Amino acid sequence: MKRELIDKLEILLENSGIQEDVYFVYEDGTKTKRKVFLDLYGKRPCVKKINSKKYGHILNVGYEKVIDVIPVLHKKIDKAEQWHIGWEKVRDRLERSKLWPDMLANIKTALEIGYVRLQKVSEILDSKQSEDYHDNQRLIVQAVKDYEPRLVKRAKEEKLKDGTVIPEHDYYSTAILWYMTTPPKVKKMRFAEKNWNDEKLAEIKKAYDKNEKITVSGRTNYDVSFDGNFPEKRAWYSEEYKGCGNGHYYLALDCTHALFYEDD
Repeated sequence: MKRELIDKLEILLENSGIQEDVYFVYEDGTKTKRKVFLDLYGKRPCVKKINSKKYGHILNVGYEKVIDVIPVLHKKIDKAEQWHIGWEKVRDRLERSKLWPDMLANIKTALEIGYVRLQKVSEILDSKQSEDYHDNQRLIVQAVKDYEPRLVKRAKEEKLKDGTVIPEHDYYSTAILWYMTTPPKVKKMRFAEKNWNDEKLAEIKKAYDKNEKITVSGRTNYDVSFDGNFPEKRAWYSEEYKGCGNGHYYLALDCTHALFYEDD
């Protein structure tokens, strides 16, 4: 590849700081889409091998007929659109799998309310309505109810074992306001390398089809586990640091993908 094209790639990658999609234009007019990145030292442009997510090589021999490099212009979407697209995909997965019906109902409510209004409610939650903590919480719930009543529910009077009576009161939906105000993080569950991973996912699908409970474990960079309670329409996936009870925790959306829930 000509030096001026190498320079062009270096400038592109230095400005972006990440890998980029580009078109290699050849002498005969054809072009191919490739992913380029800087080496570990941040000095030399490299190209990913075709159909590989991990491996690539420095641009040298084999690209002599490339006469131009054109960056691929991706459509940029704002956070609101990213939020809507992400949660619609989660909704669609849950509608197909029938898992987590309560969460599905909350997602539908969140989508009806919309990203912009949820951000406004988040601002209300962070506001200070009173110096007294309990009074402040009551006023915040009322402010949320005034702005978006779909986010507020009514709790019945409750009598505790020690005789304490908690009166009937309003409360806001933490299921939506704590977990659904940002774009979702969804990933494919991974228990091992590809062939064995496919076997694990097939085990999960078999238990799902039979409406049975199942526990699956594996090891990657993490200790991985899956607990499926398909009769009750619930399933969990976790990636814990090896030899440690902490890690990343997900709600399984179906037999292949999971939604990030929390770190511990």
